[in-house]
Amino acid sequence: MTMNDFRDALANDNGELPERWNPDDEAGTSLIGTFCGYETIATRLGEAQIAVVEDADDGTRWGVFLGRTVLKKRFETLHPQIGDTLGLKYVGWVEPRNKDANGYHNYVLKVMRAEGAPVAASDKGDPELPF
Repeated sequence: MTMNDFRDALANDNGELPERWNPDDEAGTSLIGTFCGYETIATRLGEAQIAVVEDADDGTRWGVFLGRTVLKKRFETLHPQIGDTLGLKYVGWVEPRNKDANGYHNYVLKVMRAEGAPVAASDKGDPELPF
């Protein structure tokens, strides 16, 4: 990015956050698009992060709130870069395995690098999840 590109981006930024992508806890809800970067937002619990994804179908810019631990961990593990294509799917609620465990919301995240090399997190479960 040149300094002129940077100035243009600043001049054209109106400060609005993208519409929030929310799967409404409906298993199978998915989003495919281009990763545009992260934004820090203010919530009543403090600062939080959203991943900005431009929908491949209609160009809508979505803010994916990284508040759920599994979803945040998927992004941290795969570390998408600006320009990568993301496939994100809400899998559903996973019941606890035993009485001492907690249930969790599960997600699949697949990343196709901008240069074409695919990288994918297993949708069968990550041995490190849940925490």
